[in-house]
Amino acid sequence: MSWYQQGAELGDAESARTAALMAFYEDEFKDTKIEDFKKIFDKALELEVFSVAFEYGRVMELLAKDLKRAEELYRIAAAHEDGRAMLRLHDVLFKTNEKESFDFLWRAVNAELSEAELRMGDIQKIWKNPRAAFIYYVKANLHGDEVNAPYKMAECLLTGYGCEINLDCFWKNAKEAYDKGCVEVCYLLGSVYRDGKICARDMAKAKAYFEEGAKRGSKQCKDALAKF
Repeated sequence: MSWYQQGAELGDAESARTAALMAFYEDEFKDTKIEDFKKIFDKALELEVFSVAFEYGRVMELLAKDLKRAEELYRIAAAHEDGRAMLRLHDVLFKTNEKESFDFLWRAVNAELSEAELRMGDIQKIWKNPRAAFIYYVKANLHGDEVNAPYKMAECLLTGYGCEINLDCFWKNAKEAYDKGCVEVCYLLGSVYRDGKICARDMAKAKAYFEEGAKRGSKQCKDALAKF
């Protein structure tokens, strides 16, 4: 860190970028004082290393509790096509400027950011647009590694929400979500084996999925286990 900071002081942008990212992500620097964080990140921005603006925004929001400055930094990051910043601005602005909030979400969707597409699918579900919701879940699964994307697809394929019922694809996507560590899919799979509507009823498998879901933190699975 010391060498990178010296490089930054001498005007080396890559050193400034590395110092900022180390300060933010490395556990060794988690107790860094806010003023020291600011110096590291301000030097990076001074050298036009705008790729760290999102992390700087998180520092100001979470550590300094300065939401105004955080929003400014998220806007800088979004202006340089950082999808993470677009999503955070969607959250930050939702209650005060809904139109602009959705403008940022759409920008992230158009950039094919998986998390944004997953969110848009959920929004379309709230708006009762099942076909659009399913399409966004498919896109989210194609464009990234969101653990909930295959789960959402599995739900749709099981019930015919926005698509044809397809049990082969349901099992495939449910397994993918489970293998990726999705919490919610444990309850879905447990329910399938408990109810026996699309496969042979198997209470042992149902219990095993509910137990795994409980380990992953699912309240639904814990409640289901209590009924065994």
